[in-house]
This record gives sequence, structure tokens and C-alpha cells, in this order.
Amino acid sequence: MLQQHTGRISAELAAAISLADLAARFQVAVEVCGMTASASGMVSGPRILGPNQFHFTNWPGKWLSVYQSRGFATLDALPRWAIVSGEAVAWSEVLALLEPTDPGFQVYKAAGQHGFFEGYATPVRGRAGALGLVSVAGGRRANFSTDERAYLQSVSIAALHRGEELLGIPKPLMGTFTAREHECVALLRQGFTDPEIGRVIGISPTTVKFHLDNARRKTGSRNRVELAVGAYAFPAQGLADSALE
Repeated sequence: MLQQHTGRISAELAAAISLADLAARFQVAVEVCGMTASASGMVSGPRILGPNQFHFTNWPGKWLSVYQSRGFATLDALPRWAIVSGEAVAWSEVLALLEPTDPGFQVYKAAGQHGFFEGYATPVRGRAGALGLVSVAGGRRANFSTDERAYLQSVSIAALHRGEELLGIPKPLMGTFTAREHECVALLRQGFTDPEIGRVIGISPTTVKFHLDNARRKTGSRNRVELAVGAYAFPAQGLADSALE
């Protein structure tokens, strides 16, 4: 049973000496479930505004190029699911919940053209409290068993936490932003509109605008474009301890 090996594999991931070493160890760990590609990164918090959004990824270069060039980051249902639910899930289970017109189907149709038909995604809280996501993928297969789910979740948590340790907790990028302002600006940076941001994090478009206006004032940004591209100087203070809303 996979669970008998979980502790040993998690310990091996925790002993990785570099991000490249971590990626290699994780690839071996998930191959037992038929998964051939994986990525670990952040989907909320200040990290996604900087150069270290990913801890590691071994997705094929052609697929990454398609994902980036077609703007799939704003269409992909998995980050949306992770932020809203915080629960681990198989790709097929997310697709079964989408409306027929959801743009997320474009992502998974394209993934199939690159040989990825099923996968498993595990949301994990990072060291600074932001939300990370570890996603693995492979070819056609039967449903994930209870053992496989528990195993993938355990090794994913170990991998993301070690990735955070290897990168270290960065200096706050958003000065005195609240946690909710962090989320709104991060999604704005990815091209989401106010209504889309509201749907993802569960607040109204009016509240989204309120948080973005506050963020713009705090950074001295002249407009939302400057706020989105980061064309401002961050204050030296740390994160405010104010409420999310």
C-alpha cells in the first residue's frame, strides 16, 4: 500500500538540497501513481507577483509555451478551485462541476493534445500563509484510489513546504497591504476583471474595487495599469494585521 511508504518519501523530499533536487525527487514520488509531469507554486499572496511563483515544474516546454501564450493562467479552473475550496481534487472532478461554456475546458482540451488527460491538484498553505498549489498530471487512467489520493496529498504538502524552505520567505512585496488586497492585486496582475476576482475569492465586484482602490492609494499608483504591472515603489513596512474584508 502506498501509505506505507508516505513517511519515507515525505522525509526524502524534506531532505532535498536544492529546488532541482526537489523536483527530481518529487517526479520519482508521483510516478508510482502514473503521473509524469508536476509543478509546485503559489496561487495567492505576494509570491505570485515576483519571479519565484514556482518552486519547480517539469511540464514540457511546448506545453508551458502554449499555456503562457494563450493566457491559460486566467482560464485554468484548478487555481480557481484551490482558492475557493482549498481541497485536493482530480482534474476530471473539477471538469464535471464546470458549466459547459466555462473557458477552463480550453485548458484541458489543449492539455490532452500534449498527452495529459488526468491529474491531481493539492492546495497547500505556504510558510507565510499564502496558498500554494501542487499539480501532477499524466495519461488516461482510472479514478484515483483513496490510497493514491492520501499519498499524493502527503507528498505534495512535503514538496511545497520544502520548496518554501529552499526559497526562504521573501521580503513583503506589497508593503502595508492587507491579505485581501494581496489577493485582489495578484488576480488583477493575472488579467482578471473585478467581477472575476469577486467570483474567485467570494466577494462582490464593489468590494474588489474598494480593495484595489486602497492598494492603488497605498502604492501611489496613478491608475490600475500601474498597480497591475507593479510600476511603483513598495513601502518598507511589513504586512498590516488588518481584517481580510
